Amino acid sequence: MSLNESIRSSNAEPISERGNMNIRIGRILRAMLLASVLLTADSADAGYIWRVNYTQPSLNSLNGKVETHVLATDQSFGSSGADYWNEVLPVPATQTLMETSVAGGGAPSITFVGQATSSTSSGNPMSGEPIDDELDNWAARFRPNVVDWELRDLDPRTFYNLVFYDLDSLTASITLKTEFDSDGDGVLDQTDTIVWDIGDDFSLFQGVQSDDAGVIRGRWTGSSEFFVDVAGFQVAESIPETIDSGLPSIPLLLLYD
Repeated sequence: MSLNESIRSSNAEPISERGNMNIRIGRILRAMLLASVLLTADSADAGYIWRVNYTQPSLNSLNGKVETHVLATDQSFGSSGADYWNEVLPVPATQTLMETSVAGGGAPSITFVGQATSSTSSGNPMSGEPIDDELDNWAARFRPNVVDWELRDLDPRTFYNLVFYDLDSLTASITLKTEFDSDGDGVLDQTDTIVWDIGDDFSLFQGVQSDDAGVIRGRWTGSSEFFVDVAGFQVAESIPETIDSGLPSIPLLLLYD
């Protein structure tokens, strides 16, 4: 073996070890970064919220309150400042919904486009009911029994959580069926049905994505051929909560093989 060949041979192993060390470090750092990204929780911190209670404020106002039963399932509907509710009857075909955090409602507003109605329906309190009396004992009655609706002026391609409420009743078994487009492709691909008298008084949908124009589309259908009763609904931004993993910050330029 020549002197040059001997030198190259003696240098080969240290160079290989350094290369392998860089690969191992890169993989470790990528794994740490992935772990920190995965340590998140769905729908935690409260962002913007729009609340609707179909009632006359002098009767069953929820202003200054949160609906406690859905809150136990999804924290995105938590308290936000003034906890303002859009409370209006009769219901216009196009309604501006003010955000909840400011007394009297604030910005940003969104638009609900559906069907106008001046009819109302009153319910009956039930013991152990899963939603608050101020919300489910009064409802807007839409005629006929199918209402196509849109939530407009949302952020495009953004995730939201939606909850819809029916009317309480001890005397009838009338259903509220809610369908909606979950991913912004124009197809109503998710559905849930709630029944007045069996204690299942709200439908919760999480991670609903608006379309490119910032619109979510849906439909309400009642089991009666003449009407559908809706007590109200809420829309909340779906904001992930990042949990402090305790991991050091990772310079992305070091993540190489």
